[in-house]
Amino acid sequence: MLEIKEQPVRIGASFSFYEDKSGNQSVRDVEKCNDFSYPYTDIPNFNISSNAIWGKIKFTCYQQADWYLSIDPASFNEIVVYQKKGKGEWKEEHLGNLLKQRPLPVNHYFFKLDLNKGDTVQLYFRVQDYYPLQFDIKAGTLESFVGPMHDSDLFNGICYGIMIMMLIYNFYLYVTQKKIVYLYYVLYIFFSMIFTAILGGYALHIAKWFFSIIEFAPIIPPACFGIFGLLFTLKLFGEALSKRFRKVVHVFIFIAIGNIILSTTPLVYLSETIIQPLGLLLGILCISAAIIALKKKHSSAIFYLIGFGAYMLSLFYLILSAQAIFTINDFTWHALATGSAIESIMLSFALGDKLKVSLLEKEKAQEDALKQATENERLVREQNVHLEYKVKERTIELEEKNKEVLDSIHYAKRIQNTLLAHENFLQANLEEHFVFFKPKDIVSGDFYWATSADSQLFYLAVCDSTGHGVPGAFMSLLNISFLNEAITEKKLTEPGQIFDHVRKRLIENVSQDGGRDGMDAILCCFECDSNSGREITRLRYAAANNEPVLIRGNEVICLDKDKMPVGVGEKKDAFSSFSIEVKKGDCLYLFTDGYADQFGGPKGKKFKHRKLEEKLLEISGQPMRTQSELLESAFNEWRGGLEQIDDVLVVGIRI
Repeated sequence: MLEIKEQPVRIGASFSFYEDKSGNQSVRDVEKCNDFSYPYTDIPNFNISSNAIWGKIKFTCYQQADWYLSIDPASFNEIVVYQKKGKGEWKEEHLGNLLKQRPLPVNHYFFKLDLNKGDTVQLYFRVQDYYPLQFDIKAGTLESFVGPMHDSDLFNGICYGIMIMMLIYNFYLYVTQKKIVYLYYVLYIFFSMIFTAILGGYALHIAKWFFSIIEFAPIIPPACFGIFGLLFTLKLFGEALSKRFRKVVHVFIFIAIGNIILSTTPLVYLSETIIQPLGLLLGILCISAAIIALKKKHSSAIFYLIGFGAYMLSLFYLILSAQAIFTINDFTWHALATGSAIESIMLSFALGDKLKVSLLEKEKAQEDALKQATENERLVREQNVHLEYKVKERTIELEEKNKEVLDSIHYAKRIQNTLLAHENFLQANLEEHFVFFKPKDIVSGDFYWATSADSQLFYLAVCDSTGHGVPGAFMSLLNISFLNEAITEKKLTEPGQIFDHVRKRLIENVSQDGGRDGMDAILCCFECDSNSGREITRLRYAAANNEPVLIRGNEVICLDKDKMPVGVGEKKDAFSSFSIEVKKGDCLYLFTDGYADQFGGPKGKKFKHRKLEEKLLEISGQPMRTQSELLESAFNEWRGGLEQIDDVLVVGIRI
């Protein structure tokens, strides 16, 4: 009996129901069926079933009005309503998510009843779907539905508005901060909202292209919000969760993905059955993760626990209501939206708390780093002061040692200079001459030495001992000693024999270990005219590797030499004693290899012997003192800023 009231009347208990296990029966077949039974509950619940569910009722109208029948939840893919007056024909009307078009664009299935005052109408409806089959059926005028619908839509609008706001805000955080945890949150809330919207009858507002994906794999929304919810949980709590727990989560994700694939097959009813225990398992995993994190002092876990706890309570309530454990009522249809809204806020708070903790940890780390840097700086300063003191102390020690060494070397130089040919002695025997002597170091391996045997024989040696600096100076002392021994003590007069003696003594004294110590040298013996006293008439000489150069007029004469050193060498032949007649005005030059081997010039190359000979020819007409100055100037100009590589010795004599 239909009567006008302020609120629609819930009439689920007035319907009788029949399960068509074949799913192929028509309304005419069912009309003849006697297997209908009453559920004796206001909201009949058949949970998930592959059977076609038929419901029937008879309406009698006692008041004239526009009467409507509403069937919730409006989540079925298709529902068919049949109406017939008396013995008339059945009128058929289709609604559902797959059809998308509804007489009224609201989250309820509304069917207008073909009733006038005094009419009686027989009504059947048929539903076959993989969603839980629960029927909240109400009847009343359109005006009676407006108030409850307004309250319901306002409440749901607030819930969805909160979720959309949280989704947009956290998506912004993901874009700006590039942290994957925000993306997981966004995807979790998005699929949770889609799932809630479908169950709440708002599928007509979902984009057609996206709903076609859901139609292909109906488990996508609940499975994806479970998958991304767990990924969000793993990222939120990080290392607080053990590897074993993470493995369990990965197994859950694998099963959820498999269930999505299963929903694309004819086994979609099985996939819908599986998703319910998976939902319960999801709740257990997430709550367990929050408790574990809370025990490990994660402050964000309390927000997570409140938010996810609220959502899971609403989900448990929905699942257990579908199992007929709880009675379905008006709150049932709002429970999931309520839980989702609370959860979206609390999980966002959890992310904010994690960000706050992260910033505090970062600030503390920076503060600790600053303190450490300050402490390090203090230690470095103290260490630098200590090191500076040590360096100064060591520098003083080194300066003292260096002074001692330098004093010793300078004293050695004084000793070496006393052994070199003295200028007065040279001037007494060689009227016109110069000595250009430029050691590389304080003491030298190059030396020039002179002695006389009698009034007619004057000896002059220009030698290059092995090495330079202190080692070369020691060798020069030995070489001078052995030269002096050969002439003064052994009374040898021939230059070749003198070199033979020096070589023998060097091998006996310093070359026992196979070393090649010795010298490249020129030893000249000037024979003077007995009548004139200082007039040189003949030159006898021995030359070991270095050759004397004689300039006569404009001719450069390179005199003969022995290609072996005074010391251990490839050859051990006796040294030759060469003899030449000299003329007045001839210029004789004796030199070591230091001048010719010096690097310099525009290309940093050696000066070379040929260039030295050309230079000697160029200056040979100048006075001897001037020649020395010109040679020194040319050497310095050629060397430039480069290091002097060897001792330099050039002796010039005008006959």
